Amino acid sequence: MKLFLSLLFVFIIQVGFASFLPGDSVVYSCPKAITINKNLKAALDKLYAIKNNKAEINKTFTILHIGDSHVQGDFFSGEIRRQLQSYFGFVGIGAIFPYSLAKSYGPRGSISKTDGKWESYKILSPRADLKLGILGYGLTTSKEKSAIQFSIQEKFPITEFTDFQIWHTSDSTTFEFEMNKEFQLTNQQKFESGWAVSTFKSTIPQTQFKLETKSTQQVQNHFEFLGCELFPATKVGINYHHLGVVGAQFTHFIKSANFNLEQMAFLKPDLIIFSFGTNEAYDSGFDSLSYFNTVSDFIKTIKDQMPETAIVFTTAPDTRSVGRTPPHQTTVNNQLKKIAAQFELSVFDLNTEMGGWGSLYKWHKNDLTLKDKLHFKQPGYALQGRLFTYAFLSSYNQIFKNDQLDVTSLKDTITSYMQKILIEKIVQDTLIVVPANSDSTTIKNNIIVPEIKTKETVETTSESTKTHSVKKGESIYIVGKKYKINYKSILKANNLTEKSVIRPGMKLIIPKNK
Repeated sequence: MKLFLSLLFVFIIQVGFASFLPGDSVVYSCPKAITINKNLKAALDKLYAIKNNKAEINKTFTILHIGDSHVQGDFFSGEIRRQLQSYFGFVGIGAIFPYSLAKSYGPRGSISKTDGKWESYKILSPRADLKLGILGYGLTTSKEKSAIQFSIQEKFPITEFTDFQIWHTSDSTTFEFEMNKEFQLTNQQKFESGWAVSTFKSTIPQTQFKLETKSTQQVQNHFEFLGCELFPATKVGINYHHLGVVGAQFTHFIKSANFNLEQMAFLKPDLIIFSFGTNEAYDSGFDSLSYFNTVSDFIKTIKDQMPETAIVFTTAPDTRSVGRTPPHQTTVNNQLKKIAAQFELSVFDLNTEMGGWGSLYKWHKNDLTLKDKLHFKQPGYALQGRLFTYAFLSSYNQIFKNDQLDVTSLKDTITSYMQKILIEKIVQDTLIVVPANSDSTTIKNNIIVPEIKTKETVETTSESTKTHSVKKGESIYIVGKKYKINYKSILKANNLTEKSVIRPGMKLIIPKNK
């Protein structure tokens, strides 16, 4: 029996590594720059002007990040916001909603309370008699002297404010409202479709406000609160709106957020990021043709009304909802890519950058996901945010050769995480069986993750050597035959082992054939 188990162990190791011999090295390259089209180029030009104090009129770069629970939680979007604002300046966190009053979560570092009777509604459970905006949530009351109080704490991104806006419904039957005495109304912009933006100002910095409805005419019988925005003192940099709804699909936002186009136009976005697809991937009633047509029509309308705004789609990440495999994940992501190609939009393929189909298990093994395998822990969302940011900043560096942003630290952090995930992938996929008395760390350490050879490294090698760029389908053995040299010499020259894996594009040193 012992002899059989020993032979089985050797066989599994041999079979496991068969696809990697004579061998490649596991390397990780950071995400490619996001494809630069006309609108993204214009957006990056504005960021350049803001960064270098050349923006003469509008010194605020506005981003709308719209999506599902991955966005509402503000870990994914929040990491992108923090990273980008560290390079270009902080103007704000955009429009927010007191989600706790709708029995949801966020924004962190705030406390929300109500007096009187309020009901919540959202784009997943719309009401025919009520309308919604881009935040996707609303609070409604039919009683005057109903109040909402909102206050910020130490963990809130803004420590204090003097100016803020209330987004609300406004028609002949809507209650008026007033704020606590510290604030004075400075402006009110009403839209014929039935919503308004009221701006308030305080002479001294504040950390809270209180809104209370009041009746001034007998026909007034309701009031809907749609969100608010707090303004810090700084006016130069990025204002980043995160607008997510738990459980939302792209079509929910399109069909049920009645004021979405007007509010988007009101904010004058330089860049819109759409992060949908996760919930569509699990929807048993998903219709790919209807989805394509609905989203395409919406994008066309945006481009007609906001022709200069850059748009980026992020693909849905790899997930497994409580053990369920998303049957439409590939279809949804492919539809988003088709729509992006049709309208010349940019795409950040988050799914691929995570590691593609099945990568969720590696992320889960590295403690980056929650138990439901549908959502991620804060470090997991932070890594996704850094993947996007690196790709976005790489696009900037690709255009502005004389104004390169230092992304070294960002790249190192990404590489450190992703190399570990790739190592876990190789360990799992090669079916290594570790005896009870063996050191699993030793086996992991035998899988080498070398540094990528840079151009400078290649140039300083001896004239007696050559370099070879690995092509798809090539192995060390095939490369050795090409140069009529023993593959083991190539392994030695590149500090590789027979258990290593090479990838297309990797540079190999080809030693002189002695």
